[in-house]
Amino acid sequence: MRNANVRPLGLCVCMITATAFGLDALQTPASTGARFETISITSSANERGSGSAMKTLPDGTFVMTNGEIRSIILAGSPVPVREVKGAPDWVNTERYDITAKPPAGSSREHNAERMRNLLIDRLKLAGHLEEQDQTTYALVLGTADSSLGPQMKVRTAACPPPPPPPTRPAFPEACGSRMGPGIIEAGGIVMSTFVRSISGFVGGQVIDKTGLEGRYDLTLRFAPDRPAPNAAGANDAPPFAQALREQLGLTVYPETTKVQVFVIDHLERPTLN
Repeated sequence: MRNANVRPLGLCVCMITATAFGLDALQTPASTGARFETISITSSANERGSGSAMKTLPDGTFVMTNGEIRSIILAGSPVPVREVKGAPDWVNTERYDITAKPPAGSSREHNAERMRNLLIDRLKLAGHLEEQDQTTYALVLGTADSSLGPQMKVRTAACPPPPPPPTRPAFPEACGSRMGPGIIEAGGIVMSTFVRSISGFVGGQVIDKTGLEGRYDLTLRFAPDRPAPNAAGANDAPPFAQALREQLGLTVYPETTKVQVFVIDHLERPTLN
């Protein structure tokens, strides 16, 4: 049991210390802070391999279908982090369906706080922040003259309003990004967003050190880890790092960085309803 006098996770402005958020404080739900009005959490009847989905509807309703708790656990951190440690094994194996509706007229800017309070109230989450030395990857310009690669252009046009579904305009006319096996397409993307999208391919957190400002249109084609059967040209694409350098004019290199990590001290299976 941690010190019962510390403040609950969802209500404090947290410094990078080893001080935990007390379990006793979490046993009584806080009276302030943005919360969902109604929450339904049930065990998923689908098989593990049948796929999962998460979405936030225009009214702020959060829906997770056949998902693992690990998919939302980052929302429990009181400040944005890229890594969580200390989670029990079941967060990676058990599947749940969640529908959480905010009060009518709620602002979407409080979605993160609502998700954090969902984890505190329904999974009894408690944890703390630590600063740890980790291997990260710096993204830098990879050409001698600091020029961009042939598949990366500065965005000059304004981003159009999103079309109604199911219309999907081709990139780079649209602003946004999408990924598939061996391909990343983006229109009007900023580097802070791009580094998050490539961390899984690089093998760790990527930090933008390109110095590039503004928005960019890009297409990156590379050899996927698991090529789709009979995928045309999949076996001819270069490895990710080579494609990044040749097509976008960017490169990554490892370095040791102090990184904020959210360490879970306590987490229970969600109460179902």
